[in-house]
Amino acid sequence: MTSDITVVIPVYDRPHLAEEAIASALAQHPPPQVIVVDDHGARPFTAQTMAWAQSGVIRIVGDRNLGLSAARNLGARFVTTPYLHFLDDDDHLGPTALAGLRAALEASPSAVAAGGGRRLFEGATIDETIRWPSDLSTGIAAAVMACPFSTPGQVLMRREAFEAAGGFAVGVPLAEDWDLWVRLLTIGPIITPPVHAVDYRRHAQSMSASTRVAHQAITLCHHYRRHPPAPEVLASHDRMVAAVADSYLAKVVWQGARHARTGQLRAAGREFVMAARLIGQALTSQRGRSALAHVGRTFFDPALRQKRTAAPTPP
Repeated sequence: MTSDITVVIPVYDRPHLAEEAIASALAQHPPPQVIVVDDHGARPFTAQTMAWAQSGVIRIVGDRNLGLSAARNLGARFVTTPYLHFLDDDDHLGPTALAGLRAALEASPSAVAAGGGRRLFEGATIDETIRWPSDLSTGIAAAVMACPFSTPGQVLMRREAFEAAGGFAVGVPLAEDWDLWVRLLTIGPIITPPVHAVDYRRHAQSMSASTRVAHQAITLCHHYRRHPPAPEVLASHDRMVAAVADSYLAKVVWQGARHARTGQLRAAGREFVMAARLIGQALTSQRGRSALAHVGRTFFDPALRQKRTAAPTPP
């Protein structure tokens, strides 16, 4: 039986983890086509990965370092199947992931993608209960408030929808997958069936180990600069910019000031630029301007400042 799914796996400097990711794709029933994108790190592929390539079980493409988003887009150019899945080289698929997600998409012809649950391990608290993605029943209004998936490996999408959305935005340095989910939702719904899609690794090299503030602020500023919200989601946009300003602006400024005091001027510069972009976004809505005023008051009210700094960073 031939699969109508292609799995694209960008690989950069994690050869042994990548071998596990590839093996998890090949273990699906029926096994999908697998395209591995060599993003040209310093460490070579394992012998097993090269053996799969030499036997034609997988295809390796790529001749230079492109970065994650561009590497994914390159792999997608070689896909001819109707369904497309991106798997990071440090994650691996659940035993029936692709079959379950594909069945959900087949049952929902209007849906552009289906995203399943994940389990966290390796350096994180083990959660034996599979945790599902965010509720996307309200579509783009839900997605702009928080990234609904931890990793692209949770999501199977229709190739035509991915192409219509323009692929991954190369100009987004972090959380580029969140940006894609928002753009896909402008085309059609993303469903979240109870499928064990992927085991998501958290470890020292994880992209998710980067500052969560940067993930959210950079992506949201990018998205609403290049893709202004449609009138029907303007109310959601107002709530989004207010929530981001209220939750993150003070933290970004304080982080920048701390880095400046300790001589980490490059990091401080990035954070102050990010703060300026957040302020610009907040000024576009009444809710955002109110949030800015509230943030400003925290700098002059010791009680509010102590309460804010003690609060955990929102997910």
